[in-house]
Amino acid sequence: MAASIILDPQQPFYLSGDTVKGRVRYQCLKPRAVERVEVKFWGRVKTTISEKNNLSGLYNQYRDRVCLFEDNLISDVNTTLATGVHNWPFAFTFPTTAAPREVKSWDSKRTEKQLPETVLPPSFQLNAQGLLTGYYSFIAYSLVAYVHFSDKKLKKKPETAEILLEFIPSADDKTPELEGDAPHDKDCSIRGFELVPESERPKLKRFSFSNPTKPTFRFRITASTPKYVRPTEPWRLLVALEVLPPESKDVTVATPPQFVLKSINIKMNSKLVLRVVRGMEHVRQIREDDAGVTFQNMGVLTPGKPKEIAMGQLKYKPATTNLSSVSRRYKLLVEAVIETADGAHSFKLKCKEPVTVGALPVGARGGGEAQAQLRGNIEMAILKDLAATAALAGPILEMLAG
Repeated sequence: MAASIILDPQQPFYLSGDTVKGRVRYQCLKPRAVERVEVKFWGRVKTTISEKNNLSGLYNQYRDRVCLFEDNLISDVNTTLATGVHNWPFAFTFPTTAAPREVKSWDSKRTEKQLPETVLPPSFQLNAQGLLTGYYSFIAYSLVAYVHFSDKKLKKKPETAEILLEFIPSADDKTPELEGDAPHDKDCSIRGFELVPESERPKLKRFSFSNPTKPTFRFRITASTPKYVRPTEPWRLLVALEVLPPESKDVTVATPPQFVLKSINIKMNSKLVLRVVRGMEHVRQIREDDAGVTFQNMGVLTPGKPKEIAMGQLKYKPATTNLSSVSRRYKLLVEAVIETADGAHSFKLKCKEPVTVGALPVGARGGGEAQAQLRGNIEMAILKDLAATAALAGPILEMLAG
C-alpha cells in the first residue's frame, strides 16, 4: 500500500500562524528496513510562459522558480518496520513572512537571486497553457512525505505522498501598512458651464479687449479613496464639491446652483501580471473587472462638506501580491453622475486610484455568522481564482515538480 498523508484536523484553508498537524500512514505488507521517514513542508512559486520567437519561428518556454520557504522533519532513522500499519506524526506552522529566492531547480541549494522579504502571499493557481503557447503560474504550499528504504534485496525507491494546502495571509489588527493611512485625494474633474440665461448676459462691445468672458460657473469634484483596505473591515470613500473662484474676465455668479449626487458606481478591479526575465521581459497581463456597487440618489452635495459613501465590510479578496514573477494589484474606479437640482445640467465624472488589499485581520478567525460568510467568500474565491479542486491537484503538483 502506498504512503498517504492524513491531516488532523483537515481544513479547507489555513491562515498565517496556523499549525498543520497530521500523520504519515504506511501499511507494511512484509517487514522492511527503513533508512528514514521524511516530511517536507514548503512554499513555491513557478511561472512559465510559452511563446513563438518571431525571428527564428521556434517555440520557447521561459520559466521562473522561486522558493518561499522549506522545512522538514525526519523520523525513525535506520529501523525495521514490522508487518502492519505504521503512523508518524508531524506538525508545521505557516510562517507570516518569507525571504523569496530564485533557483534554477527545486533541488538546487544555490540561490540565483535573493528577493526582498515579503508577507507570505495567498495560494494562487492559473493555468492557460496550450499545446505550444500559453502560460501558467502557481503559488503553492505543499506537504511531501517520503519513506526511504534500505533493504538490500528489495526495491529501494521511496514511497511518497503529497498534498496541496490552501493558504490565506492574516495579520494583527495593527499592521505597519496602516500607519499614515491617509486617503488618496483625486480630482475627478474640473467642470464649467454657462449658468446665466442669455438675456441676462453682459453686452459685448465690438473690437474691445476688455470684454468679459461668458459668465461660466466652475466647480471641482474630488474623490477621497483609501490607500489600504482589509477583508471583513468596513471602508468608505468621500466625495466633495468645491466652487472655484471666477477668473479675471468672468462675471461673478451671485447665487450658485444646488448640486445633487444622482448616482455613484464604485468598482475594485484587479490586474494579474506574470513576468519572466530571460534576456528580455516576457509578460502576460490578466485583468478582472468587478461588477461594482451602485448607489442612487445620494442627496445634496454641499460645497465644502464632503459626502461619505459607506461601503460596509469588504468581502474577501486575495491580498495584494508583489513577487518577481507574479503580482496582483487593485484599482478603485469611481464613476459619478452630478446634476443641478433643477435637472438643467448633468455631468458624468470618473477617476481611478490604486488600493492595497491587505491580509485578513486576526479577529476574523472567530466563529458565528460573520465567520461563516467569510469562509464562504474565501472558498468561492478559491474555486474561482485558484481553481483548487481535486481534479487539478495532480497536474498542478506535476507542473510544480518540474
